[in-house]
Amino acid sequence: MGDNAQQDLQNVIVMALIDKTLSDAEEQFIGSLRAKLGIDEATFGRICREVREDRSRLSLPRDPAKAVELLRQVALADGQISEAEQRILDRLVEHIGATASQEERLSVELELPHLVDEIYEQFSGWSDTTQREKLDQFASAGTAAVIPLLHILESYRMAEGAADTLALKALVCQQLGRLGDGRAVYYLCQQISLGDAEDEINSAALRYAATEALGRIIGQPFTPDAQGVQAAREWWLGPGRAQYDHLAF
Repeated sequence: MGDNAQQDLQNVIVMALIDKTLSDAEEQFIGSLRAKLGIDEATFGRICREVREDRSRLSLPRDPAKAVELLRQVALADGQISEAEQRILDRLVEHIGATASQEERLSVELELPHLVDEIYEQFSGWSDTTQREKLDQFASAGTAAVIPLLHILESYRMAEGAADTLALKALVCQQLGRLGDGRAVYYLCQQISLGDAEDEINSAALRYAATEALGRIIGQPFTPDAQGVQAAREWWLGPGRAQYDHLAF
């Protein structure tokens, strides 16, 4: 266990206490991080005492990418970010010299849970253009958006007041294709494999969107039509399942 591990844990505790409270989620996150970093109870106790004495002591890594990831995990531990946490994040992003694009990406990642709720609550009232723009916001968060998007794809929750409950999932497939993350392959293939019947959980538009997204991720020219769907199904039953099934969570 090196000094860097202790410093990272100390930074996490300081960040968690910025708003003067420690949620259950933040406490669990700190405990899991302590175990992951291999920090024993005695050292952990010393770090906590040091933080209580001076919560302002932060010595973040000079690598901006590592620092931003650390801050993101801390701020998202309880699923939300307080005003106090946002202020310290703004100062720290400036301190570590992160680029404007990194700061913008961090901001989007922090807003993903709220964006998901907004989409479900307002999707039916938006124009087609606004619907696409809202889903486009996920892409700017990079791979951090994959899991929230997959949750939407797999969820039985319906967008409030939406006449077509599958339109949202088709747009989600498009975003997953843009992100190109292999973790989405299994779930896209589930949509493709549902069959050709049209019902409340399955439609041609959704199959076609999932097929096109799958092709973008694995580098296959699957067309968004019945022929492409059949080709995607054959690929999944052949080499696809063996190659990507283990990435399902």
